[in-house]
Amino acid sequence: MNAVIKRSSVVPGLAVVASLVACVPDPYSQENGRTTNTQPVYYAPNPPPEPMVESVPPVPGPTVYWQPGHWAWTGSQWTWLPGHYEQRPNQAAVWEPGHWQQGSNGYFWVDGRWR
Repeated sequence: MNAVIKRSSVVPGLAVVASLVACVPDPYSQENGRTTNTQPVYYAPNPPPEPMVESVPPVPGPTVYWQPGHWAWTGSQWTWLPGHYEQRPNQAAVWEPGHWQQGSNGYFWVDGRWR
């Protein structure tokens, strides 16, 4: 009877470990050798679908930039986040788009940023 209890307690323990592995700091978000990512990273088991074709609305002004939509992993499925206009932090700022990166635990999203 004791062996059955021990085996059944191992399964929930493995589930906890597996869920923690899917939520680790993004090793690519670093500045001066230190991680800058404070959000959990969710790994997708497979690459995202091809990007959706979006109709870009007319530009509302000269100081904005269109940031295209991208796929997001919800933990169980892919969902599309539509593109939008974003205010430039300064006139010379250039948008470096986000992208999906393959890591040892699967695929994870690397946020875009202004340079």
